[in-house]
Order: sequence, then C-alpha cells, then structure tokens
Amino acid sequence: MARMRLRPWMGRVLALAVGCALALGLLEVGLRALRPSHSGLRALLYQATLPTAYGRIADLPGLLETTVVGYRPHTESGGYVLNARGLRTREYAAIPAPGVLRVVALGDSFVYGGVAEADHWCAHLERTLAAHHGGGAEVLRLGVPGTGPPFYLRLWEVEASRLGASLVVVGLFVGNDFFDEQGRAEGWRGRVDQAAAVSYSVRLARNLLRLDRPAIARAAPAGTRHPSGGFDVPGFVYDDTRPTFSPEAFAEVERDRMTLCLDTARGRFGARLDRVVRVLRELDAQVVRAGARLVVMLIPDEYQVHPDVAALAARAEGVPLEAYDLERPQRGLAQALRSERIDALDLRAAFQERAKGERLYVPRDTHWNRAGHRLAAEQLAAHLEARTATTAGPAPAAAP
Repeated sequence: MARMRLRPWMGRVLALAVGCALALGLLEVGLRALRPSHSGLRALLYQATLPTAYGRIADLPGLLETTVVGYRPHTESGGYVLNARGLRTREYAAIPAPGVLRVVALGDSFVYGGVAEADHWCAHLERTLAAHHGGGAEVLRLGVPGTGPPFYLRLWEVEASRLGASLVVVGLFVGNDFFDEQGRAEGWRGRVDQAAAVSYSVRLARNLLRLDRPAIARAAPAGTRHPSGGFDVPGFVYDDTRPTFSPEAFAEVERDRMTLCLDTARGRFGARLDRVVRVLRELDAQVVRAGARLVVMLIPDEYQVHPDVAALAARAEGVPLEAYDLERPQRGLAQALRSERIDALDLRAAFQERAKGERLYVPRDTHWNRAGHRLAAEQLAAHLEARTATTAGPAPAAAP
C-alpha cells in the first residue's frame, strides 16, 4: 500500500523534472539563437575565461565577433558611437598624416572606455604628446572589454600592425589578464566557470546575480546605426560615482582576483605568468619588426590601491590579509619583462600614494574613475618623456 501511495507523488515529481528540463532546454536554444544578433544579451553572457583559437581568425570583423558584444561599425556601445572598424576610437586612416606621432593603445576595458572621451587616459596622453611634438599626435584606442593578452596580440596582427604607429602601449590589468582566455580550474568557483562555459543558462544566471539591478539596463549597448562614428553619444551621461556590482558580487570578484596573491598560489601564478609573458614576448618582437616601440603599462587592481577593498576580499575568502602577497603580480611581471628587455611602467606605487587622498576607481566596479584615468596619463607621459631623454642621450660635443 505504501508503494501504491508513493506512485502519484513520484509521477508528479517526474513530470515536474521533465518540465523543468524542457524549459531549460528551450531557454538554452533561445539564448544561443538570439546571442549573435542581440548586443545586450551578448554582454550578459560574458565569460572572460573562455580560451579562443584566435590564430584561425583572419580579419578584424571576425575577431570582434568573438567578443562580448560584437562591436559592429557605427553602432552605439556604452555611450559611444564606434568607428568604421567597430572600435571605440576616432575614425583613422591606414597611415598617419605626415609628421603626426601615432600611438596605438591595446587592452581591455581600461583602454576601451568607461568615462567620457575627453576624460580617458588616452585623450589626456594625446594632449600631452601633442603639446611636445611639433607635428601633432594621435592616440588610437584599440581596447576591447572582456579580452586578454592573446586577443591583444591577434588584434595587433590583423589591425594595429598596419597603422604606422611609432609607439604601442599595452594596458595590462593585473586583476584579470592572468585569467582572461586562460580558463579557471581552482575550487568550486572553477567548477561554476566550467558549467557556465557549457551552458548559456548558467552563465546568464550567474551574471545577472552579480549586477546591481539598476546596472542591468545600462549594461546593454544600443544597436542604433549612425552614418559615421568615433564620438560620444550626445547627451549620454557617464556617472563614475554609481556602483555597478552588488556588494556581494563585488566582494566575490575581488576575492577571486586576489587568490593569485595567496601564499598557496605561487605555482598557479607562475604558470599563468609564463603564458602572459610568452604572448608579450611575441608582441614585442612583432612591434619592433614594424619599426615601433612597445610599452607595457601595468594597471593595478583596486585591492592593491584601496586597503578597504583588500580587507573586503580577504574576509570573503575567509583568510587573514597577512596570507596574501599583494605585490606578487607586478613583481613577477616586472622581473620577467626586464629579462625580456620589454619596457614596462608599473602604476601601483603612484596609485597607492594618490589613493591616500582620493578614490581612483568607480564604486563597486573595478575600473578607474576620471581621477584614475588622469593619474595614469600623467604617469605614462612622464615615463615616455624619461625614456625619450635616456634614448636621446647627451648632445654631441661641438667640433673643435
């Protein structure tokens, strides 16, 4: 009799399970069908750790199709109208005008945007260089959010290498460039990443839970087409005082990034460092062959700059702050790049000093606010000036 009484209950559970499976299957099919054409959905399906075989991609449109949003020419993206190449920078010719110093910046969202164009570190740098270079200067911003060093290399190969740049700046963000396109295999969060790599439904749910609800609407760039591009959308307001992540999600993001600094993570950090340096070595060789110079700008994570963020991340991990070596990412990179004879600028010390008097990052966002962009430009301009003076050396003595 007990078995007979259980059968209707088991049937209802089975029907519910089948219904849920069908619903999830339909959701998965719908997400995969809509993602290629829906920029907002692509942004909400972002997963930076997925490795991509970029070497098989032969052109810029194909490369941009692998990214978070797709970045189609002359469409709006985060308050900016992309240029004819689908990039967040001014329209540009294949070669610079005579006498103009051309600089190409490669990187992720720190190069891409986040503030008004005039407040971006690339714009600050361009104004400084133009004031000291008789023929003028232009800084082309070839940044794409959600990408890492392998993408930067391929973007150089398919686009930037043909632009006649004298200087190439890579904005290397220590917060995620050790993870982007390298996968993640540590702990239960690695298993969540692995599930998200397979299922769009899991990925969407995870990303929605991370965002502050008001941020969801502004996370999706508009798809409006314009006759030209390379400018801020008129009337768009960049608010660098408004948080992006929920408090819990922000703590999780910073906790994940700080795991590279744990005493127990030396081996994992070394393996990730080797992969990053290998890519930068190849990029430097190609830049030099093109007649340009490479500078790697090491961008600190907020946990290295504002002590309250480091304390928050340590509490989320459940270990004392003393168990972390917060300088490890830059120290390892700087040593490796010196051995490769690759020029590098470490912004960490300057940001730590300035942060004693003001905030340099957007609240619960991990990216610079306007003050952070301005400081980065000041430091990079001073670094370039010092390197130029060193390279030029003293003037030759007059002939007797």
